[in-house]
Amino acid sequence: MKYLLSAAMVMSLLGCAGTPVAGGLSDQKLADCASKPNCVCSDMAISDSHYIEPLAVQSVDDWNWLADDLAAQSNTEVVSRSENYLHLTFTTPLIRYTDDVELHFVATKKHIAVRSASRIGYSDLGANKKRVEMIREKLKQKI
Repeated sequence: MKYLLSAAMVMSLLGCAGTPVAGGLSDQKLADCASKPNCVCSDMAISDSHYIEPLAVQSVDDWNWLADDLAAQSNTEVVSRSENYLHLTFTTPLIRYTDDVELHFVATKKHIAVRSASRIGYSDLGANKKRVEMIREKLKQKI
């Protein structure tokens, strides 16, 4: 007897982690988004539909507070962290989709460049933009 697994069954068995993102900075910039509408980035050209404003901060203390706060969330895992860079994964509770979030603290500009992207799928229905805006609001309340 042959067994056929639906795509949904395979995804639930394997999880929805997708391919890990290499991450990191190139020339002190976060990577551009691909052409799919499941990514936002503040280091892209302003005219690009993937562009999102960087996060405003007042000091290194704001950066450290935000990095610590995000790393402590139950649905996150720290991939890489340095004095001015943080790469996290966010995993949704039910379906277990994994998104990569990268933050780059630029002290001279008093901002945090941000990139948030889904690992799988074509559209994220605005989930990454919403995540960045939630982070922005959390930071505004702290400052």
